[in-house]
Amino acid sequence: MTVSTASRALNRPELVRDETRQRVEQAARLLGYVPNKMARAVVTGRSDTIVFVIPDLSLGLFHTVAAAAQQEARRRKLDLLVADSMGNADREAGLVEGARGYAEGIILLWPQADFEPQPGDPPVVSIGRQVRGAHAVLLDQTHVLEQQLVHLRRLGHERILYADGLESYGAARERRRVAERLAADAPFELSEQFEMTFEGGVALADSLDPSITAVIAFIDNQALGIIQRLAERGIRVPDDVSVIGNNDVMWARMANPAITTLHTPYEAMGRAAVSLLLDTEPADRGAQIVETFRSELVVRGSTAPPRRTDPEVTR
Repeated sequence: MTVSTASRALNRPELVRDETRQRVEQAARLLGYVPNKMARAVVTGRSDTIVFVIPDLSLGLFHTVAAAAQQEARRRKLDLLVADSMGNADREAGLVEGARGYAEGIILLWPQADFEPQPGDPPVVSIGRQVRGAHAVLLDQTHVLEQQLVHLRRLGHERILYADGLESYGAARERRRVAERLAADAPFELSEQFEMTFEGGVALADSLDPSITAVIAFIDNQALGIIQRLAERGIRVPDDVSVIGNNDVMWARMANPAITTLHTPYEAMGRAAVSLLLDTEPADRGAQIVETFRSELVVRGSTAPPRRTDPEVTR
């Protein structure tokens, strides 16, 4: 058996007979052979690696997207390398620049800056925000806020506060534009900008106007902070204030009360990003493809009709 045949059996098994492949694999196991992917990439020009750039590894919802993308990549015999930009546009650009020389493709989750495609770049797909030269997987932000508002208004709430996110976060800017447009037709209040974290929820709860009967949290982490801090202040959820979240992270159903929220199809979005990367012509060589997903309302215990009280009584 020649060296080239053994190499094909290990790297392109579909090109050799099953009997030959089995013999080579058995010999490799006996010798303790482990393929060197970087060395193989130098020879073949293929790394079989997708680079997935994430803005903040501390947010559990991003883990869900990356895990789904990784499963889809492995199903296609590729590796997925996760890199954290720490929400910094310059660091993100550096990670993309480093990946240009070896990655089969790049996925940008909530890109912090506009992507500038270069000749010879690997294909790029963005998730959450549309950028030039890349296919995109988006979440319908209008639908998110509309569903939250419809649910609270059907319960009878009129004094509703929307928790605005930080200017530096792309989803916050997009959803703020949606909120301002929707508030023109059916008024509700926009808060000052808060961190989209548990601590941000605590800060919002401490500043809550007593006349507010329902709060729309930006994400579930923030909703949990709101609920816990209100409880510490003796304000009951949902008896005194209803709270609705967004994303439906794993522990949202474990909170007390369990959080009414919008379930984001992060798994489907992660798989779709890999599919766009591998199954379509790159956006810088053809039409840009955009796949948009919608969240679904999940009603739990943190929302209820507003309690009717004497208007002279305040909390």
